Amino acid sequence: MLHATQEAIRRQFLELYKHKPYDRITVKELCAQTPVARTTFYSYYQSIDDVKAAIEDALISDLSTVSEEHRDAFDTRAPAYETFGRIRTHWSDLYTLVIVQPSLSLLTKWKEAIVQHFREWNPTKTHVPNFDLVAYSTASAILGAYEFWLEHPDEMAMDDLCDLVVKEMDALNNAL
Repeated sequence: MLHATQEAIRRQFLELYKHKPYDRITVKELCAQTPVARTTFYSYYQSIDDVKAAIEDALISDLSTVSEEHRDAFDTRAPAYETFGRIRTHWSDLYTLVIVQPSLSLLTKWKEAIVQHFREWNPTKTHVPNFDLVAYSTASAILGAYEFWLEHPDEMAMDDLCDLVVKEMDALNNAL
């Protein structure tokens, strides 16, 4: 559980991140905007990079719980729907980090989490030739669907996007 001050720092960081290039956000500015003393900031984080990484890790951790909760499920539709629900829960943060100012580190962590889900979902197939290639390609396609939905939420029904993600997951299973 986050301390209220940590949460305030993270919220203010995301507000700054929406409107300012990442490399221009300073600890001094973040502390002034939050407002917290710099010593308080440094009791929780070592740098702006640490704040961003903590936000990303929390988002990926929450999104990854879907695969943990459905690890033994053979139906890919339920985890797909639940993932879209989690994306909706974190919409503002994900929109900021994926669309407004894309964070390569978040996108990489998210893709790695999807691939890890595939490994857990298909443990007997992880030794199949080209597993990693197929898993990473599929993860990229799924991540692309999530990105599209974040950028164009009204252009495609969630059911249709979910169907697309399920087809990608099933294609992975069938390709191996």
